[in-house]
Amino acid sequence: MPEIINRQAPQSTDVESRTAEIIWTTGAAVKRYDWRSGGYYMEMLDVSKDAIRMDRFDTMPLLDTHDNYSMETRIGTVVPGSVRIQDGKGYCKIKFSKSELGERLLQDLADGHPLNISVGYKVWEYNRKDGDTNELPTLTAIDWEPMEISAVQVPADAGAHSRKENRMPDFQTRTENSNPDIDEVIRAAGREPTEKERKRVEEMINLARSMNVDNDSFGFVQEEVRRGTSMADFRNLCLERKIEEEERTPTYAESAIGGYGDSDQRFDRQQRAMEDALYSRMSGTKPSDEARQFMGFRLEDFARGLIEAKGVNTRGMSREDLFLGGHYSRMRPAHGTSDFPNLLQGAGRRTLMAAYENSQSKLKTVIAKPSTATDFRPKTAIKISDGGPLEKVNEHGEVKSFSRSEVAESYKIDTFSAIFSLTRQALINDDLGAFTQWATTAGRKAAITEGKLLAKLLAENSWAGPTMAEDNKALFHADHNNLAGAPDGLDLDGLKLARKAFLKQTDIDGETRINISPKYLLVPTDLEVDAKQLLSTTYPTTYEDSNSFTNDLVPVVDPWLDDQPNAWYLWADPTILPVIEYSYLSGAEGPQIAVREGFDTLGSDFRVTLDFGCGAVDFRGAYRVPNS
Repeated sequence: MPEIINRQAPQSTDVESRTAEIIWTTGAAVKRYDWRSGGYYMEMLDVSKDAIRMDRFDTMPLLDTHDNYSMETRIGTVVPGSVRIQDGKGYCKIKFSKSELGERLLQDLADGHPLNISVGYKVWEYNRKDGDTNELPTLTAIDWEPMEISAVQVPADAGAHSRKENRMPDFQTRTENSNPDIDEVIRAAGREPTEKERKRVEEMINLARSMNVDNDSFGFVQEEVRRGTSMADFRNLCLERKIEEEERTPTYAESAIGGYGDSDQRFDRQQRAMEDALYSRMSGTKPSDEARQFMGFRLEDFARGLIEAKGVNTRGMSREDLFLGGHYSRMRPAHGTSDFPNLLQGAGRRTLMAAYENSQSKLKTVIAKPSTATDFRPKTAIKISDGGPLEKVNEHGEVKSFSRSEVAESYKIDTFSAIFSLTRQALINDDLGAFTQWATTAGRKAAITEGKLLAKLLAENSWAGPTMAEDNKALFHADHNNLAGAPDGLDLDGLKLARKAFLKQTDIDGETRINISPKYLLVPTDLEVDAKQLLSTTYPTTYEDSNSFTNDLVPVVDPWLDDQPNAWYLWADPTILPVIEYSYLSGAEGPQIAVREGFDTLGSDFRVTLDFGCGAVDFRGAYRVPNS
């Protein structure tokens, strides 16, 4: 049979004044789970006047199960001046309201039913003590502030309850066998007590007891036996009940786990794992080991998990609260509302960057030199001559200074941007398709923007390139000795002539040979096969047939050059002799994603921004053979 407990009415309850004295804390150790580290710890409260901030007690409410979202859940208040700390326990007197629940609880107390109490509090400082090898760490709150007191079904602190002034003994009677009669449970459920059924019911009873899922575990078991619930389904039901009970006895939203050690680092690690899981879901890539546990999460689960990881109880929050802040942002502004949007932003950026990197132009990744700009004003690139050879030191030991000349080229960066709104409906429906597509498209468009600007630079002056400040002539010009006099096919003879001209290039002084060999053979897609065949390793029958460019030149193909299908270029290593340079705004290299809560539309607004510019900084590191 179930356990039978008889209690007398607490003598501290005064029905006429609607008051009762309660013990609201004993500071007892409570086992809690840290979402961030994935481990358990024991939490204790230092119940002393030095540790507790008492300021709120004179106006403190008595709530229904920590629900502070509405005045409808207030069932009473703490009587001002009634709070006291004695023998490591916290006492106070509560007065019940005349609400329906207040009336019922007052009557229950008068009838002898105990009232379980839980305190919602905020911890300002913990003292951490690590346990032995097999023991959990203990966190003792040495500076904490009670925020409210609640009537609950199952308190975390077993000593927190309504109090009797002169406590009478509780009369308890139990059956000698800790389990009820198996056959009775089976018959009461309307089933036959076969040996198989006895074994199943006994397993269910033992599981319910081991998980401590309910004060009336056997009644719970009997109902599930009646329904014919399988053992696997019963195990899931027990787990769900356990979770519900833990949610009814939280430290509560005002009690943050933080304040000790590397809690912020653990939260960041969890956020990264969630971001990785979200990105894996968007991209179809394999998640990291830490992210696997989150792969089955819906968007709502991600939002809830991030809030709870900061010690906030999400029970009662609507989906809007989870996604967009709502009560959460009004109650706890210190946490902000950016965690979930930032999670989407991080996963979106990774999706965007993957598409961006796969779509970049070779003009940028191979041919141009990277740089940064500190602002949006014209950026100046200075070219300084080498100044010729070293001069011989005369017999008097006199060392002469270099005579060097310099010229400057300039260009500026501009801003390119687009906005996408992830709607409230998409968030609730767990629909990431549109967001994934937008992030992928935005990444490709950013790469296209860069490639188009670089190609546009080369296409100026009918593909002669931009005008150089050095001499007011186009980048590719006969006077620069970097433009073939007539179109020439891409063959070995043409390469020899182009390389010969390249090696004769001189410094700013017009006399000193630079003596830098070309590294890249740059061609449009129509010449890709010709270029690769020309530079491929062959086995010539004679020395005259050998190709000296096989190991010297690297073929580079870029479709942005296709408007000139037969033109081709020799190009120097941009780290040694740059011709084209591009810049991002310093600190914002590549496309950047920003997020904000939607205002014009419900949901979240995402913006991709690219601060980019390019320009020609020298003509000496490139040679062009025009289109035939």
